[in-house]
Amino acid sequence: MVSFSEVSKVFETSSGPVTAVDAVSLDIAPGEVFGVIGYSGAGKSTLVRLINALEPATSGTVTVDGQEITGLGEARLRDVRAGIGMIFQQ
Repeated sequence: MVSFSEVSKVFETSSGPVTAVDAVSLDIAPGEVFGVIGYSGAGKSTLVRLINALEPATSGTVTVDGQEITGLGEARLRDVRAGIGMIFQQ
């Protein structure tokens, strides 16, 4: 299971902070196929990158199969990522 609890991602830019993902909470059950749709620039890719910590969350927690991945070291993240299947749009 993948679980987001109040996950946010804010990017600091020269123009000030930009919130790409704002306090998202969701659960994806094992075996469930989940798609993310929305307008260009809505934060879809950032949301998906938060699942496997390719992008670190600014706040909130991401849990994969009972393991909170927020703040894990690179070696442990590799193990967790090996069990996550993702297809990115081109």
